[in-house]
Amino acid sequence: SQATGSVASSKSLVFNKAAPKIIGIDNKNENLAAIRRDKPSHKPAVKVTPEREVPGIAIVAAGPIANFILAFILFIGLYMGAGKLFVPPIIDEVLPGSAAERAGLQANDLVLKINQNRVSDFNDFRVFIFESPDKPIEMMIDRSGMIIDVTAVPDSIYLEKLDIYAGQLGIRSPAGEFRRLGISEAISESALECWSITVGMVRGISRLITGNAQMGEIGGPVRIAQFSRDAALQGVTSLV
Repeated sequence: SQATGSVASSKSLVFNKAAPKIIGIDNKNENLAAIRRDKPSHKPAVKVTPEREVPGIAIVAAGPIANFILAFILFIGLYMGAGKLFVPPIIDEVLPGSAAERAGLQANDLVLKINQNRVSDFNDFRVFIFESPDKPIEMMIDRSGMIIDVTAVPDSIYLEKLDIYAGQLGIRSPAGEFRRLGISEAISESALECWSITVGMVRGISRLITGNAQMGEIGGPVRIAQFSRDAALQGVTSLV
């Protein structure tokens, strides 16, 4: 009977809700409950300090800076090895019925500025025309020593390969001169070319922000690969 009483007593400890608490087990449960109450429901926010911001900005900027330096070096090597084509911003011919003829432009006109931007090469002039379909552009022209202002509206033409509308003024450039450059002139021309590309990219980004960009101007890695392939087909110089 004593053994039976001890078994019953042990059962009451396990199954009887009114039984006294078992030392150790109940204390452990209470401690776990206290830990759960004290534990925060989410991780605390990481405070961004200037010490953390500077390395982050440097990492983000490292990529574009490396691309700029690489392009600068490639242009120097290209201009010294293969040479550069210099085409003065002179109108060699005005096509009949073109936007240039309607604006009053004439052969041998020297373009000094376009939209208040100084023009030193025909390619600079061409880029502004290309980006301005059906948009008026203001030009400062040197015509036989006389400075005049001309407003022209390039015609809009659809380029199926690029899937964009581009401006066309209807003029031809002179032949230009292709020559190799020395180290100092190559550095100077490389810097100007990099600056011109950067300004063009800024104009493109501003068109995206303002909603004036065309769908054909937006592309990812596939479009970059297509442009690279087309450039490679034209030769090493075009690819670089």
